[in-house]
Amino acid sequence: MHVDKEQLQQYVFRYFQATGSHVLEAGPGHLRVKLSELADKDLTNRPLYWAFVERSGMTPQTMTLTFIFDREQAPDGTEGEDFAFGSPRLLQMFSSAAKHGRWTRLYEETDATERAVAAVVPWLGLNCNVQYICDRKRDEIHSLGVNLVSGEVSPHFMERLRQCRLSPRIPPRVHTVPAAISLEQANKIIQQWLTAHVQAQDVRWAQEARERMAEEIARLKQFYEEHPGRTAHRRNNGNRSENHPENHQNDPDEQTPVDAPASEAEDETWTATYRRQLKEVKWQYEPRVQIDVINGGLFFLRS
Repeated sequence: MHVDKEQLQQYVFRYFQATGSHVLEAGPGHLRVKLSELADKDLTNRPLYWAFVERSGMTPQTMTLTFIFDREQAPDGTEGEDFAFGSPRLLQMFSSAAKHGRWTRLYEETDATERAVAAVVPWLGLNCNVQYICDRKRDEIHSLGVNLVSGEVSPHFMERLRQCRLSPRIPPRVHTVPAAISLEQANKIIQQWLTAHVQAQDVRWAQEARERMAEEIARLKQFYEEHPGRTAHRRNNGNRSENHPENHQNDPDEQTPVDAPASEAEDETWTATYRRQLKEVKWQYEPRVQIDVINGGLFFLRS
């Protein structure tokens, strides 16, 4: 996914608005912001300071940060940290947004000129990540919505939301239609939709993964069976069987060497290592599908 500077600035600006931070300066190349308590805790890595503030009850002093998106467009003498897609600070913002903004409840706004009461229908909207995992990984993001009145599934729900003006507060002159489907039932509908989608996919990726796994297991088995130390130990074991006390009861000098237990312990170590690596190979190559909910919410939309 390509993210240009303008999109990056818009995201950062929205993040600070959502966290209640105070933007002090905003230009085409930079942003200076006084952090809110929430943003300070998530971005500045000061757990000891915040633990002291909470114990003492003192008024916290949050930090002021300056982010530079383009030094050529920033005012001369502006000091701050360079900010680009992939920077550690942006990753902190992503983590913070995921932690605090995973669930929401929004209402579609009505036209201010309308005087009639508008009906809004509840929808459960989920953004889900479907991962096809083996020694390689492929991700699919699905934005699904379920109408809690009719049970209708919208497979591109985020595109629909982008066309709506949404508010966290219920607008005036709005009537919410009672839900006929519970959230648990709606969640099952989404699970069934995703299961059907996965089952309809080409399974060659899984077949090829199992073929690569079989090849890797064969190489691993060959290594442990043909390793010089392993072969020598097996040869020694064969010699010991010929020299077993039962075959030479009257000749103490021909009995099993006293270091045999050490060799047996070594053999057990090799076997344990082989089993562990075999388990790791199977975990790495065995094809599987994992579905995770990224975020979601209740959306009250006009029918």
